[in-house]
Amino acid sequence: AYSEDQVNNWVKNNATNPDAYPIVDWQDAILKSSAPRQTHSINIAGGSKVVKTKASFRYDKTDGLYENRGYERYMIRINNDFKINKWLEAHLDVNYKRSKSEEPHTNPMELNFRATAPIYAVRWSNGLWGDVKDGENPLAMITDGGLKTSWHNRLGGKAAIDITPIEGLKISGVIAPTYNFNKVKSFVKQVPYTYANDPTTVKGYMAGYRTTKLTENRNDDYDVTTQFFANYNKSFGCHDLSAMIGYEDYYAFWENLSASRDQYELTNFPYLDLGPENLRDNGGNAEEYAYRSFFGRITYSYANRYLLQVNFRRDGSSRFAPDSRWANFPSFSAGWVMSE
Repeated sequence: AYSEDQVNNWVKNNATNPDAYPIVDWQDAILKSSAPRQTHSINIAGGSKVVKTKASFRYDKTDGLYENRGYERYMIRINNDFKINKWLEAHLDVNYKRSKSEEPHTNPMELNFRATAPIYAVRWSNGLWGDVKDGENPLAMITDGGLKTSWHNRLGGKAAIDITPIEGLKISGVIAPTYNFNKVKSFVKQVPYTYANDPTTVKGYMAGYRTTKLTENRNDDYDVTTQFFANYNKSFGCHDLSAMIGYEDYYAFWENLSASRDQYELTNFPYLDLGPENLRDNGGNAEEYAYRSFFGRITYSYANRYLLQVNFRRDGSSRFAPDSRWANFPSFSAGWVMSE
């Protein structure tokens, strides 16, 4: 592709005609020298004989090693323990997280930009993007190609109660919901390129950036876990006996909504109403599933020498057809401690 004279005098010619004889360190052009990260946290704890509380707040911010990449997160958590009397305890926990992530639509690491030859120009001398093999300029893609911005919000908690009506017996109930509210705005911008010998005429567009298009997603979901347990432990003489019965219910639901418009004339206003109506699209779907479990266990030990255990589970899942949804899972084990 190049004559011997061009090869031998490439560096010399670069000084007078950098468009025809580029010399580019692509790693230096794309990667920053550092990506600062910061974390700030506050923790508070206190209480009395009846109530104990621990609260925490945390903030994280991370910059990217390349253009238009960053992450930010806030987290709050409050845990409370209540000792109402000698046989009744309660727990109430709440947590919230909000995060924001920004990134270009192309990951330069996946493009293997280090394999891009140094004889392709990042920009021409007039400031316009170089074409790099007819539209494969990774720096142009991540700099001018628009952003994908994601916001994630999660609110969760747990309420629990423990009852000890008699010595050795503990009855517990737990409910733990989680709610997620997510939003994603993906605004792909058109990125044109020119050739060095005709820098004023658009010859094409970077791969994947031929039109300006906006896509938005709204995703909400929640799940709820409910549990009940009863544990009993008793020792008398050489005999140790423990028993447990429990129930667990889990339900999860997702609902998704998406909309898009293509070929925007304005590239600084990423809103659906400003896109052409004849190039719009939308979609939506939902999903749910659940399972339930009943389970129990009895364990017996004699003088820490002979061990017996019986387990039983009955599980049902919505992932199976109604006639095949439930199944039983019994098990049995026995042990002998030879050293005893």
